Parts: sequence; C-alpha cells; structure tokens
Amino acid sequence: MNKTPNNLTKKQNTFIQQLLETGGDVRKAAKNAGYTDKSALSIGYQMLRLPHVIEAYKELIWHKLATSAASSVNTINSLAVNAQSEYVQLNAAKDVLDRLGYKQQDVHTNVGKVVVSFDFGAKSDSNATQAIDAHPQVIDLQAQSD
Repeated sequence: MNKTPNNLTKKQNTFIQQLLETGGDVRKAAKNAGYTDKSALSIGYQMLRLPHVIEAYKELIWHKLATSAASSVNTINSLAVNAQSEYVQLNAAKDVLDRLGYKQQDVHTNVGKVVVSFDFGAKSDSNATQAIDAHPQVIDLQAQSD
C-alpha cells in the first residue's frame, strides 16, 4: 500500500482534498476518491475517525487559509483605495485598521434611569402582583469612561 508523505494512503489523501473541495460533503469526497457509491458515506465517516486523517485534513485547511490570506489582504487594500463607493472604502479601511489593532473604542452614553416592572398576568395571587407593582426595578445607567 503506497503512502503519501503525510502517512495517508493515496485514497485517504484524495479523500481529504476532495472533502475540502466539496465543502465537507463526505459522500461526494469519498466517491471522488474512488470508493463505490454504496460504501462512500460509511467509509468516509470511518476515515474521519482516524487521527492521522483528521490531522492531515487540519493541515490541509490551514495551508489553504494561509495561501488565501495574501489574496484577501490585497482585496481589502484594493477596496480601500479603488472602490467606487466611499462607504465601501471607509469600511475596508476600518477593517485594515481593526486587524492591525487600531479598533475604535466603544462609546457609552448616559441614558438616565430606566424603570422595569413585571406583569406576569396572574391575577389569582393579588398580594404578589401588588408587591411587584409597588416595587418596580430601577436601573441607573451611567456613562462609563474608560
């Protein structure tokens, strides 16, 4: 049985590549790896229980993300500079700054007092209803300065 550098058989290696390409469709990935239609789903799930297959799949995903990251950065930078809409330019620029750690601080405002009362709709215990109505909850929302 021929093994690939990541210690997978050729079918296992093709399976994980197809799993990524098909968006996680186990049956389709196993069929594309050469398994029969009848056994594809069960064999696919059996392979996903093997630790070395799972590790190889994780590595493949990380590799795919790493190689697409440069393209994503170029797209965001291009939008920040070349987009027709100023709204798109602004949001692309904000996204770049946010990813560099320059996120805008959240702004808190003082909205005063808020009164909350509970009406459970039960009229059978009038004492409990009167007690709740007589003592509404008051929450004081103050501006926070960070």
